[in-house]
Amino acid sequence: MSVVLRKKREEKIHFFVSCPRGLESLLIKEVRSLAPDCECREGVGGIHAQGTLDLGYQLCLDSRVASRVLMEVAKFERTRNDMELYQAAKVFDWTRLFNLSATFAIYFTHAPSDRIDDQYWALKLKDAIADQFRSKFAERPDVNRQEPDVTFRAHLEKGATTVYLDFSGGALHERGYRRETGLAPMKENLAAGLLGLVDPAGTVMPRSSFYDPFCGSGTLVIEAALKRLGVAPGLSRIQFGFEAWRGHIADLYLKLRNQRELFLESLKPLPEKFWGTDVDPQQVERAKANAHSAGIAHHVHFEVADALKSKAPFKGGVIVTNPPYGERLGDSQDLTQLYKDLGHHLKNHFGGYTVGLISSDKNLLKMIPLKPMAQHRVFNGKLESQFLVFYINK
Repeated sequence: MSVVLRKKREEKIHFFVSCPRGLESLLIKEVRSLAPDCECREGVGGIHAQGTLDLGYQLCLDSRVASRVLMEVAKFERTRNDMELYQAAKVFDWTRLFNLSATFAIYFTHAPSDRIDDQYWALKLKDAIADQFRSKFAERPDVNRQEPDVTFRAHLEKGATTVYLDFSGGALHERGYRRETGLAPMKENLAAGLLGLVDPAGTVMPRSSFYDPFCGSGTLVIEAALKRLGVAPGLSRIQFGFEAWRGHIADLYLKLRNQRELFLESLKPLPEKFWGTDVDPQQVERAKANAHSAGIAHHVHFEVADALKSKAPFKGGVIVTNPPYGERLGDSQDLTQLYKDLGHHLKNHFGGYTVGLISSDKNLLKMIPLKPMAQHRVFNGKLESQFLVFYINK
């Protein structure tokens, strides 16, 4: 049994940082930009990162791609059945991780090779924690699955159970600015990931204007502007999961947060344009409301327009967009023609643009009469999707 009860900022901690599938390599690049000496390796749906406590705080504040930041707190090597898990967990000192007054919740997952009932194993782990508290204090902390102070996420693989503290304490894609959404909105961290995939070298986006002709509620445009401005996405979060962890170093976290808040005060209007259009006036109003909520309304522009009639709002730049498709808006016989027309429209009116298109329908993407210079397999929620990148010659 290994135990993590660190309180010193220089000690190394093992984090699992989850992300939308298909963005793992992009996340490694992002983590290494925050901590060049960080030891990282790619997993499925996330990465393993070995770093100091600073890294955990930085990821919660600065990561645009991460879904959650999980900190390993214990690993029980021999848990081939639920009773072995209970016995191992009962002797672990959970009271050094959180207080009796804090509420907690447990979520359990397992590898495909292990056939277990996740809910039952979560219950056994909960019982072990409750019994351990009761043996020390004659009381036990309450379980609260809706708004817990502390969340543990356990995973069984090859007979070993690893327990993580949900360090971020909620999905990081929930930036807090999206007050209005339409049908099937794209998650903010997937949008940020697509922006990274369309420009993996980081040489185009920092000096280019941005346009989304199917902007919906504005997520891609807003994420592009926030990235260009350098606004830390985690600043909008009211609370993180680590705040109820007894190893939390508040002074260190507040120092990092204050640095990012001071940076906000120095923001200047962007020289580039960040533009979104949609044929639905209600969607455009939602996009405007979300940009206002994000505090960047004066950096972006939204208006009602038909994507197939729009003209390039500026000379050259980047387009990343999520056109309509069957799973998103209902099957339509017009979709095939829409994709054909979109490809021709981009070719005729958007010379000099780098274009990224995502869709879960490969057949629709084949209707685009352009040759992609890059293709990526990503997941939009549970939907396997293709993200194609084109360059439109002038």
